[in-house]
Amino acid sequence: MSFREWIPKPEAEEGRSASWTRRRMILALVAGALSGALAAIACSVPALCWLGWIALVPLLLVLPQERGRNSALVGLVSGASMAAVMLHWVPLAVAAMGGSWLGGASALTALAVCWGGQVAAFAWAISWLRKRLRKSLSARAMTVVTLVVTPALWIALEYTFTSWCAWASVICYIALGCSQWPLPVMIQSAAWGGMYGLSFMLVLFSAGIALAVGKRKPWVLAISTGAALLFVLAGWWRLSRNAAGSGDRPVRVALLQANVRSIRNIDKQAAGYVANCHLKLLPEIRKARPELVVWSEGAVPWVIREDDDLVRCMITGLRPLEPCHLVGAISEAPPGSEAAIGAPAYVLLPDGRITDQYYKTRPVLFAETGPRSLGKWLRVRLSTVGEKGLVGAGHRLEPLRSPVGTVGVVICNEILYPDMGRTLVRKGAEIMANMANGVRLKSRWARNQLFGVSVLRAVETGRDTMVANNSGISGVIDAFGRVKVRSEPLDRVCLAADVHRREGRTAYVSGGDWFAWTCLLGCLAAFACAWGRPRLTAWARR
Repeated sequence: MSFREWIPKPEAEEGRSASWTRRRMILALVAGALSGALAAIACSVPALCWLGWIALVPLLLVLPQERGRNSALVGLVSGASMAAVMLHWVPLAVAAMGGSWLGGASALTALAVCWGGQVAAFAWAISWLRKRLRKSLSARAMTVVTLVVTPALWIALEYTFTSWCAWASVICYIALGCSQWPLPVMIQSAAWGGMYGLSFMLVLFSAGIALAVGKRKPWVLAISTGAALLFVLAGWWRLSRNAAGSGDRPVRVALLQANVRSIRNIDKQAAGYVANCHLKLLPEIRKARPELVVWSEGAVPWVIREDDDLVRCMITGLRPLEPCHLVGAISEAPPGSEAAIGAPAYVLLPDGRITDQYYKTRPVLFAETGPRSLGKWLRVRLSTVGEKGLVGAGHRLEPLRSPVGTVGVVICNEILYPDMGRTLVRKGAEIMANMANGVRLKSRWARNQLFGVSVLRAVETGRDTMVANNSGISGVIDAFGRVKVRSEPLDRVCLAADVHRREGRTAYVSGGDWFAWTCLLGCLAAFACAWGRPRLTAWARR
């Protein structure tokens, strides 16, 4: 018995018992939850990234069998399942910050509802379009429209939700396309359409499988498979034209992963521990002979001065080499902010002078910034300060000038927002750097997600990207998504590699989210046609 015969059509429900209808609905909910879990696993486990190509098949198989409200419910369960599996580490991270499990569970629940709302809107829209167009289009035309509109609608909602996350500075939605970061040949389309082009291809392939199985139309699978092959060939062609190591003069860099544990109160003993963790890496730094040393976010968890003891010891130990430093620290709040502290990145010359700085512009809502009353209610506070405090947001997004080139810096969660990388490259960034501190991320999945997004951002911006994470994963990624070197979580290590200064712009940097806007406008046009065509037909029959 085929899948199509196993699940009855909605019009065949008449005469069925209520228990049969409930069983069918339960099956649909399980299929939706399975799709969400598969998508989350694909984005979090590099060895299972191939699941991204089939993750949405269970959801797309059951949606045609459900009416609008039921489809929305299945979508809600699917999106919530995706968030719950992918972001299961959020309560652990909140507890590590000094907050409560209740606060962490509340944050995860809110994210699950938001993600579920996105997929619910997707499921409802698919059902609505099918209902409106089914009587006015032939079966073949309806299949083609479904194959094209399904991924376009997913991208439209993915873009809308990601843009809202960037505006609100909440934990950003991790696009389905990010699952392919371990395979450079698969992510080259990000240079043209961003992560949305890659997500479109994955959803298109899943839709082709669902239509081939559910509707017994193998020619649809042939079309989606052919598109996937062209997609892979285009990625292979782009990689073959750009050999590893190509670019302007290489810059030797050293990334410090000191693996400093979370510290609540900075006293003399704690300061000595922080300094010792970094100074242990001096022999490896000297061996690497870098021109630029990149520290992690908050590597110096106190207000840094040019005569700072840790900085002076590090500079003295590297005096024959005289590299410049990119250091993450804690400071007073940025000008114009009423927050307790700031989270800047400094450029230090070989003599210890500070020449440029960047303040984090998008602190995490409710964890690092937000209304004090709500922050107090959630009991979320930074572990790097001894009091409950909030991180003040900077107001200037500019690349940092250094003797080795212009570096575009994003701090920790800011790597999740694609518009920041585009802006920095447009303003002249030749190299990108993500300074992070994952000591509070108690899950390997969270570290994989953050590093995977960094790989995708390197392709989008067309810039070699350095990831310096206090507790891992750190690494160097070239402009085409090839990982040159990477660390393991919780290791204390100095990574050394060459990065290349680049000046060109990718199509994504120049055109922005043009592909996502094309999908959004196309979906609006499809909805307008579906809404207006029956009315136009009825008017013509009068």
